[in-house]
Amino acid sequence: PPPAARYPIVLRLAALAPLEGHGLWAALVAQADAATVRRGLSRYRPGQPIVAGADTVGEPLTIASDGTLPYGLDSAPLGDDGEPVRRFTVIARGKAVELASDLREAALAETQPNGGFRNLVVEPGASPAAALITSDEGPVLDVASFAWIDVDPATGRFAAGIELAHLREGDRAVPVTGAVVRGDSIAALASARRAAEVTTRGGYRGPVALRLAPLPVT
Repeated sequence: PPPAARYPIVLRLAALAPLEGHGLWAALVAQADAATVRRGLSRYRPGQPIVAGADTVGEPLTIASDGTLPYGLDSAPLGDDGEPVRRFTVIARGKAVELASDLREAALAETQPNGGFRNLVVEPGASPAAALITSDEGPVLDVASFAWIDVDPATGRFAAGIELAHLREGDRAVPVTGAVVRGDSIAALASARRAAEVTTRGGYRGPVALRLAPLPVT
């Protein structure tokens, strides 16, 4: 395992987009549920930043739900109650936009249903993936895969066990495993730098890597 410290974290595709569940994105998916927002249990509201300052960072986050994505694991023509599934923007430049609504929640809010949250589509950033692992301020933890990840959907707090990563500093890359990364997933994703290259994996379409601000690793 790497020495316990705070490191900038680069997430590669397997860590960023697990084939089961939404991984680190799970809290954002849960917070966008219309029933959760209606009950006052969500951290954000439509039209407001998902966390303080999320709309003023260098690359504000934009994500969408797309149940029409070709070959997407969560693609479907109809939702569980027969409502049509459509693409909708969940977060636009750091601000919450539309909520995931079934027929009941859409009727209560007097809006159109959208089939709930489906495949995750993330807008790319401006940096090549290779540029995300460089640093003049110390080592970077470059995570290839997590052995497990636990995200609290209510608070966004997460812990993830590293299956394989490299601790990079200059031209040196040391393979590491077994440490645990912790933090606030919503705040971390809101301020992350995203790679310009885009790919599709399971129910995810978006950048091949992203870089999180320093998080504690133990």
